[in-house]
Amino acid sequence: MALAACIMMVGNTSCCERIDAGHAGIKFKLYGTDKGVQDVSLVSGWVWYNPFTERVYEYPTFVKAMDCKAFTINAKDGGQFILDPSINICIKQDWAAKVFKKYRLPFEEVAKGPIWIELVNACRNEIGKFSTDSIVSNREQLDMAVQKAFTAAIEKEGFSVEQFTTGLKYSE
Repeated sequence: MALAACIMMVGNTSCCERIDAGHAGIKFKLYGTDKGVQDVSLVSGWVWYNPFTERVYEYPTFVKAMDCKAFTINAKDGGQFILDPSINICIKQDWAAKVFKKYRLPFEEVAKGPIWIELVNACRNEIGKFSTDSIVSNREQLDMAVQKAFTAAIEKEGFSVEQFTTGLKYSE
């Protein structure tokens, strides 16, 4: 009887997940015609699920700081600059299920993948419009142009940018 109670207790705890405050829980099925996309739901608090047929992801809906790795960019006239951007970003709470449906990844992997690619593309597109002299003398305008392009790109994906800096450094 004690063994059965112990097995039931272990089984029940493996079928439960707690979604913390400041997070959106995504519960989805591992089977179905659309591989679970049709059955994604937002959950919070204690969530009970069948570990054989369902999974639960937790997306933070509070602002997270991303310190990106540095990369090199060329100006319109070929001058090289090093960018070491930092971003404060969050998922819009009502978009968490849509973000999951599109990427099927935890937030950290979405940040290192699609968000990173959007950042690099925004930097390349905007910095490529400026000459080296223009970048040096109009750095604030450049930062604003990059932030505007980046923000526009990822807001369509369900993210919100709270703060952004390019971390522009001049090459030797």
